[in-house]
Amino acid sequence: MKYMKYCLALVLVLVATTAQGWATCRYQLQWAQSVGQDVFLRPAGTTGTLSISPAVSGTPCGAWTVSSDVPWISLNRSSGNGNAEVSVTVQPTTEPRTGTFRFQGQPVYVTQAGSISSGQSKTGTFPSLLNGHVYYEFSATAGDTIIATSEPGSGWVWDSRIQLWPLSPAGPGSIHPARVETTGNYYLDVWVVRNPIYVDLFLVGSGGRGQSIACLETVSNQLSHSTQIRAYSFNAQAGERVAISTNSSSNSGPYLFLVSPSGSGGGPDAFSSLPVSGTYSVIVYGGGTFSGDYQLTLRKRISSSFMVQLSPSSLQIAPSGGTGTIEITAASGCPWTATVNDAPWITITSGGSGTGNGTLSYSVAANTGTSLRSGTITIGDQTFFISQAGQTTACPSISPSSESFSAAGGWPRSTSTPTRGPRTSAPARG
Repeated sequence: MKYMKYCLALVLVLVATTAQGWATCRYQLQWAQSVGQDVFLRPAGTTGTLSISPAVSGTPCGAWTVSSDVPWISLNRSSGNGNAEVSVTVQPTTEPRTGTFRFQGQPVYVTQAGSISSGQSKTGTFPSLLNGHVYYEFSATAGDTIIATSEPGSGWVWDSRIQLWPLSPAGPGSIHPARVETTGNYYLDVWVVRNPIYVDLFLVGSGGRGQSIACLETVSNQLSHSTQIRAYSFNAQAGERVAISTNSSSNSGPYLFLVSPSGSGGGPDAFSSLPVSGTYSVIVYGGGTFSGDYQLTLRKRISSSFMVQLSPSSLQIAPSGGTGTIEITAASGCPWTATVNDAPWITITSGGSGTGNGTLSYSVAANTGTSLRSGTITIGDQTFFISQAGQTTACPSISPSSESFSAAGGWPRSTSTPTRGPRTSAPARG
């Protein structure tokens, strides 16, 4: 969903009220700066002009009075007679508020937004605004992704009780994690369904990408309330797969949301493989149901099942032994180590550990026995298999290697003397 910046008026914006019958006078209130056709004022403060004139043309206005009910709204005069202009000044604030000043004893309501910045949590109690609205202003930069939550939450990154100004010049709209197209001021419109309220904001981009976390690293942290947002970041290559897991004492969270370098997002399993290379952000939040301690672990895989791939994956080697290499392909930034398993005749000569892609060299000693033997090298989550044949038994030599006999037969000339049996007659001649 696309969001457009709503331009604040830098000139007087006229909003005419209906005619009032108080002492035959009426007023028109014009604010120098307001948002949404005077729905609320900016936290920076502003001034307004209260123009007082006859309610009926040709009828004198008469005497009138004005007064403020709150210290942050001031008036440059308190009474008068006939046509006049009263200057209304609203002081700056960081917290949202609503106050009144009075014309002829009747209230004129003023709503002012508070301010919030990326990574900040805001809380407040507004008993007079139950089922009403409060507003928070923040600055966003083109390319940012807006993440905002409020309590009570809906179990997702955005909330049905929080809206974004401006979605369009007509007013607010539902807020989704979305890419900001235009640099400027934006506003969170929060529906107060109970007190106190909590509001949290994180801008992926100008607010950073979050705390860096490495492959296979586990970090511990805490959500102090159920809408708090924590952000983490990691670098990855297109095609890699990521597995992000949390561990807590609760079955209700925390919840995770993954934001790609292009600003798109979803659950941690949103990408069967990462779509683009770059820096990804992991958003951890309570979803209105979880608060407390948690642990977050990042795992990256080169395929759907394994963190590393080996080439070749096995070897058959001669009894005399030899040397070889294994090419290791691993997810970017993911560490691995190699271990020989119960085979002292296999030695890793170099590349026994690394991060990302690497090459391991090994040597295999000669097999002096006659039996086949096998051994393995474990590399990351994969196993390399080596089998080696034993020595073969040599056949005895015979000398001479051949003999010729006459038709009468005879005994071979052998280096060893055979045991003779009983004498037999020579075969008959043919």
